[in-house]
Amino acid sequence: SQTALGLSNQLYSDAEKNKNIIIWVTIAGFLISGFVAIVVGQSIVRPIKTVTDAMRRLSAGEINVDVGHRHRRDEIGQMVDAIDVFRGNIIERHAADQRLRDAIEAISEGFSLYDAEDKIIICNMRYTEMFSHGGVESLVGRSFASITSNAVDHGWILDAKSHPERWLKERLELHRNPGEPHIQHRADGRWYRVSERKTTTGGVVATYADITE
Repeated sequence: SQTALGLSNQLYSDAEKNKNIIIWVTIAGFLISGFVAIVVGQSIVRPIKTVTDAMRRLSAGEINVDVGHRHRRDEIGQMVDAIDVFRGNIIERHAADQRLRDAIEAISEGFSLYDAEDKIIICNMRYTEMFSHGGVESLVGRSFASITSNAVDHGWILDAKSHPERWLKERLELHRNPGEPHIQHRADGRWYRVSERKTTTGGVVATYADITE
């Protein structure tokens, strides 16, 4: 009986010790798992945040973006490589856009390009000055109807002064269905040969050549 009681107490004591060991091992496991999760998370989350920020800046038109993390050979490194390609494409596109703007500005005539919704996509300074009365306000995004109507309202087009509404209606129709070039007499005494053509996308490209002399 004494032996059985002692054995029982010993087993109970061993069980308590084992329970405590299990508890501490479990706690240690949780702590280690948490630490590993934090370390791994930081090694993944932080670069992803950097990559996301770089994409936002590139999408906003900022090209001087250094993503970093190029030494990595995992999926994040591949994402960085892809962003570098994307950045290179943006730089090339900006350069091409600048060459196009320079070429358009070099044209001796007033030049404008309207999209299928009849809004200006691009125009040179000569055209801008003609329709902002010598100003430099941007016309991009404005419709042909609003630009021409504004010119008529300000009396910049001499041809329209006698019958402004009729002239504007005829001019809008001519713009929508362009044919042969026509002559426009401006209030400043200048005469312009206006040539308009439809584009393949449904827009209109126009040139205004000064033929005053």
